[in-house]
Amino acid sequence: MSHLEPTYLFPSTDEHWKNIRTTVSPTFNTVRLRRMYGHIESNTRRLLDHLKKKQERNEPVELKEVLSLFTMDVIASTGFGVHTNSLEDPNNQFIKESERIVASIGRIFLISTFLGFLKPVLTFFGIASMPRVSLDFFSRFVDVVIQERKHEGSGAGSKRHDFLQLMMEAGEDKPGQENDNRTEEEATALNNRSRSKPGLSPGDMKGQAIIFTMAGYETVSSAMTFTLFLLAMNPECLHKAQTEVDEVLGGKFPDYDDIQSLKYLDMCLNEAIRMFPPGFLIDRKCNADVEIQGVRIPKGVTVLFPMGPRNCVGMRLALLETKVAVAAILQKFSLVRCQQSKYPVVLEQFRMAAKDGAWVKLESRA
Repeated sequence: MSHLEPTYLFPSTDEHWKNIRTTVSPTFNTVRLRRMYGHIESNTRRLLDHLKKKQERNEPVELKEVLSLFTMDVIASTGFGVHTNSLEDPNNQFIKESERIVASIGRIFLISTFLGFLKPVLTFFGIASMPRVSLDFFSRFVDVVIQERKHEGSGAGSKRHDFLQLMMEAGEDKPGQENDNRTEEEATALNNRSRSKPGLSPGDMKGQAIIFTMAGYETVSSAMTFTLFLLAMNPECLHKAQTEVDEVLGGKFPDYDDIQSLKYLDMCLNEAIRMFPPGFLIDRKCNADVEIQGVRIPKGVTVLFPMGPRNCVGMRLALLETKVAVAAILQKFSLVRCQQSKYPVVLEQFRMAAKDGAWVKLESRA
């Protein structure tokens, strides 16, 4: 049986969910996102090198394929401090096991949405909704990394800026520290939390590691793919976005502060997400009868939360990664239609992906 218990794979509830949310939220505050930025920059530079080679060979590019590999590299480094290069080595074990877990999202969605009554049965029999081999790999991987970092001492940990390290340190957060990704409710919960239960358990960390991989892969790669593909299909919008990028960046690589000023690019990204939402269900279950502005919500009802204090906790990291990569690509290349381009987009069944691929060609702007 896997060291990662099946219960970790199902959504946490009530106080357990609240404790995890309260602990993980500051992991994505401004200070820590700035520290993670180095991982995003190094992976984006490798992506640009890969695209440059394709452009020089006059090869068409299927955006979803390339950006999925890039996204997995970012997940490996920002999540676990692992430096992969899946664009050149797609058979890396970390990448292969991550892809197997991501491929199981359809089963998880089916069970969570339509077959929720099966969860206790699956848990009782130890049946996981994800590949057992991959779960074992991640369980061992997280255990080894945690033990290695504990043996390194506090000085070495301060040099690491990845999700796993920040989860290990999250229990050390004190009320009043800068945590602009935490709501007032979460800050109060931290202030009232018992000293005997700080941070996350090893099992919670493993579960969050799996969630980090699943949540950050398909959503980010899909958002980047459709943003760039739609810009390629609409040259006037592409030109406007590139003009803004040139004016704001002034020829340098985009940094954390630069992307906050890319207003038109932000609108393009939001429009692509509106048209092709990568995370189309973010739900929470009401645990008590409540009335909000005259609307009664009974206990047990599923409520959607696309925004607000119960939205995706890692959304800021996802947007940072997306904007840096898209801005860097637009700075170096113009994306144009090619023979394989199919527009308007026809989607695959049960998946937010272009059935015929998102094909473009790259023209150098240098």
